[in-house]
Amino acid sequence: MALIFADGFDNYGVQGSPATIADFWDTQGQNCTINTTPGNPRTGRGCLQVVSAAFGPIKTFAHLTHVLLCTAWDSVTEGNCMWFLGPDPVSLHPNVAVYVQADGSIYFESESTSPNDPTRVTAPGLVHFNAYNSIAVEVQNFTVNTGIITCWVNGVQVFHRTGLNTRYSGNSLQFCNGVQLMGPGGSGYDHCFHDDFYALDCSVAPNNTFLGAL
Repeated sequence: MALIFADGFDNYGVQGSPATIADFWDTQGQNCTINTTPGNPRTGRGCLQVVSAAFGPIKTFAHLTHVLLCTAWDSVTEGNCMWFLGPDPVSLHPNVAVYVQADGSIYFESESTSPNDPTRVTAPGLVHFNAYNSIAVEVQNFTVNTGIITCWVNGVQVFHRTGLNTRYSGNSLQFCNGVQLMGPGGSGYDHCFHDDFYALDCSVAPNNTFLGAL
């Protein structure tokens, strides 16, 4: 089945459901909570809030070479959105880091690339702060020169490029085996929310491509 994992953050604390983030994810993250204040979730009763720092929860999965991650991201400021993790075992070293820049563009960073690399960034003005944005990123081939990255923002494809470095330099194994949801970092920001997250194994049908903002 192509669906790896999904979380709408709506059922935590409800009878028969996970009590805490760590009951459903592999790690809790540094300073995260489920926010159920009306008006903060995109859908349903809850969303994930990265309260401070940058590091949200981690979910690990099998060694995969073609992965799509999608989240609804609402942040007051620029910062990391989500990471395609590696190496094995999972550590805080992304193969590809999805970073929303101050001008509303999205940069796809690996450790060995410069933040100013024009081949790895979308057009500006795509992501709007203080509002939910559906951000979906598909990475095929976690290698030094054959990676393919495709990105959709609010349902529209905004980036597609081949021949990219999509592998963490300390990882000689060519796969992704986890995801980490992220926030801006530091403690001087007002809010960062994630909602309606899902991850797909795009090598297996059905549902092996972008499904939209669910």
